[in-house]
Amino acid sequence: MSSALSRRQLLIGAAGALSAEQPDVTQADQFFVRDHFEEPDLSLATWKLRIEGNVAHPLELTISDLLESPATQQESLLECAGNGESGAAVSMGIWQGVPMFTLLKMAGADATGDVLLEGAEGYLRIVPGKKCRAPESLIAIKLNGRFLPRRNGFPARVILPGWYGMDSVKWLQRITVLKPRERPRSHDQFYTRLRKDQPPYRITSILVKSLISYPTNEAKLVAAVHPVSGYAWTGDGVIRRVQVSVDGGKIWSAAKLETPVRPFTWVRWFYSWQAQPGEHILLSRAEDSAGNRQPLARDSERLDSYELNWCAPVRCSVG
Repeated sequence: MSSALSRRQLLIGAAGALSAEQPDVTQADQFFVRDHFEEPDLSLATWKLRIEGNVAHPLELTISDLLESPATQQESLLECAGNGESGAAVSMGIWQGVPMFTLLKMAGADATGDVLLEGAEGYLRIVPGKKCRAPESLIAIKLNGRFLPRRNGFPARVILPGWYGMDSVKWLQRITVLKPRERPRSHDQFYTRLRKDQPPYRITSILVKSLISYPTNEAKLVAAVHPVSGYAWTGDGVIRRVQVSVDGGKIWSAAKLETPVRPFTWVRWFYSWQAQPGEHILLSRAEDSAGNRQPLARDSERLDSYELNWCAPVRCSVG
């Protein structure tokens, strides 16, 4: 693969836009897939995970070593930092694996250094040590009760709940604990928030967001009571409320949260709409427990194409 092609994101597969029929937990074969390089061909017989760098005891672990380690389970969604209005690049899974802090402790890792994560296909990310040592952060080997599918990172991948998916490195083969303020010269850390007249800022936590899954855009409806439904999620805290507008944002009404509110997961919401004849612009707006509210429009100062969390309009006609 040429360097020009490999530098961009490659959308290998996706489940499509979020729909009203989407189950609470996304089936593995429906998970969105976003790759940066070509998928590697790995074998359990030869694969190993190395933990090295600023550690007291470098480790080389097989899949059997991970299976025999203390395991945990974490329900968490994954969202691409470039997920757009359709919601095609977000999915929910139940991940099983070994907490990252357990393996870092086994290796005697320095408690202050950041961590370089390396996938077998050559993708690299430097992640703050604090996030790697958070209790929710995993080296996952199973998705929804089964071993990871190849396209989802087999045999092991990183899962960093609450953060955009580019840091959840797939096909993990090396964890390098860095010394304080160490940055490998060969590593180019992209995925940054760019604003006019401001330095780049690293993108991390998922921004609060909601999407309407029904009605779909350009839907033609009869005058009647219709459900307006969708999903909402956030990276910090939990969703506190969702509001719906059927007049382009002039008047807002409270939607009902239909599924349990938990960290790192999406929540389904529902609003009953007495649809009258005419052209309508539907909007949803979420707010989380940290006080973050979904913006009505994209920040005009942004120069990048990430964190697309504004209130996406759904236009429909009622006859």
